[in-house]
Amino acid sequence: MKPQPTLARLQSPAGPYRAAVGNARGVVEPFPLASRRIRLLIVHVDMYSGGVETQLLSLLRGLDPARYEIHLGLGRAVGDRLQEVPNYVELHELGSRPGPRLTAALVPRIAGLVRMVNPHLCVSFHPFLNVETFIGARLAAGRLPVVGSFAGHASTGRLDFIRRPAIRRMNCLCCASSSVAASVARVYGRREGIAVIPNCADADLVESLAGVPVEHRWLADKDLPVLATVGRLIPTKGIDFLIRSVVFLNRTHRARCLIVGDGPERPRLERLVRESGATRYIELVGYQQNPHRFVARSDVFIFGSLSEGLPTVLIEAMICGTPVVTTEFLGGLTEIIEDGVTGLIVRPRTEEAMAKAVLSVLASPGLRSRLRQSGRRRATEEFGVQRYVRDYSLLFDALASG
Repeated sequence: MKPQPTLARLQSPAGPYRAAVGNARGVVEPFPLASRRIRLLIVHVDMYSGGVETQLLSLLRGLDPARYEIHLGLGRAVGDRLQEVPNYVELHELGSRPGPRLTAALVPRIAGLVRMVNPHLCVSFHPFLNVETFIGARLAAGRLPVVGSFAGHASTGRLDFIRRPAIRRMNCLCCASSSVAASVARVYGRREGIAVIPNCADADLVESLAGVPVEHRWLADKDLPVLATVGRLIPTKGIDFLIRSVVFLNRTHRARCLIVGDGPERPRLERLVRESGATRYIELVGYQQNPHRFVARSDVFIFGSLSEGLPTVLIEAMICGTPVVTTEFLGGLTEIIEDGVTGLIVRPRTEEAMAKAVLSVLASPGLRSRLRQSGRRRATEEFGVQRYVRDYSLLFDALASG
């Protein structure tokens, strides 16, 4: 009888998997695929727009339905991107939306879904669901392999006495960057079974959407340079810092800024724009299903987040050919941006420093051209969808066949 393949301990010096701690690198060795179709249960929060949802959709579209029977369990089967879930994915609603605190009601519901689907592998695609998914899956199916996910940095909390044992016992933890993986290892005291699978961006899709016409007076008749940023309007995205930076810039130079996105901070940010006397050159355009058409027609993409796992919006801006100027943040910044080559990193985090960096790009056609070319090359070569789906497929196959 042929021995079953198992998940390697991430020791090989090269390959699709990058081990989690420090600069260590590793690989899950490829193996012959089993003949059976793998039943895969992925658990997530909902399908409202966000970076994690973009990654989930990329994975669902990329997995071969002839190889995987895919079930998607959502806390709530709602969201503006729900219609983008492929029709070969079986949808299930758990009836309760998880949050940053543990949601005990989800445990029996996940357990019930596991019993119904009888998967070969269960995956939590959001850190809000890691513990609930692990406990529910193990209650229902004993030794069922369970994968957890960390899109952003792990941090300590009051309920870590519950989280830590569950996180340590999960078969694998998928992290969006080496920085995120190091935080998971530090907080949960885990050194093995952590895989770094960087976020991806679909270059063909982004380029196609970037070419869609956009009707905006500042872009249709561009008599002044236009800056753009995209993100959910929440405190950690640093949109208020970007607004103050654009105001500082306009003290000596003229430039406009489009802020694409929505969220609970919008009323406060709109008030900040009004009180700064900046309504003539800063506009919050709200949520856009296709933000790429705004970014592609802008002169500089600015970013001021405080903490990120691996921000897909930077990769997408680079694909659009828009030079990136970003502040330094906690997360996988240097895994995307090489300062002065694929973008500019602003240090220190001040409005003056951000304004000077933007001006340096606007004033130098040569620098602009270099950032565009190098940025697009890195985005397409290192953060492609095929690599992303391949890495997850190798992991799923290894665990389901173990």
